[in-house]
Amino acid sequence: MFKEKGYSDDELVKMILKDERSMNIATSYILKTHGKRIKLHILEQSESMEEAEDVLYEGLAAFIMNVRKGAYRSESPIRVYITSICRRIWFKKFKRMMLHKKFEEYELEKPKNLFEDHILTNDMEETVEILMSTLKKKCQDVLHLWALSFSMVEIATKLKMSSSQVVMNRKNLCLKELRSQIESKPHLAKLML
Repeated sequence: MFKEKGYSDDELVKMILKDERSMNIATSYILKTHGKRIKLHILEQSESMEEAEDVLYEGLAAFIMNVRKGAYRSESPIRVYITSICRRIWFKKFKRMMLHKKFEEYELEKPKNLFEDHILTNDMEETVEILMSTLKKKCQDVLHLWALSFSMVEIATKLKMSSSQVVMNRKNLCLKELRSQIESKPHLAKLML
């Protein structure tokens, strides 16, 4: 399956651009030759092999997308490039995890008036649902995923949008639309405070 001498970075890039079969061979080769080292680098920050593998595969997918859309420049070796992508992916996941952890700690520490909190939370959720229902389905989907801390790239993938820039533009338009809805219905806005 692999040449004895291996593939150069330029050959791997050409294979990724060529066709599905060649891309699969290039991907397998990258995983075979660089995967272990990249996973070990990720494991220095993370304690989970499963998480390291997830980050590696996400990084490899991002690398392939960058190659296919012409964003990859061969200024550094593929291993270094993918490691850099993986480091950023892991850091984003770590930030998201810490944010959730802080939120959980805050929820545990704050005094509970359960009945009042329940009523207020339900009112706020209903208000948000009413406001969101006035938006188009695509806007609802984009804002929902964005509120869950998904990156623009992840949202683009999940919603089959052409790029993260398209998602960013859509999110901004949707937020603008949502703000105008809130301004036009001040009685609903008061419920959210």
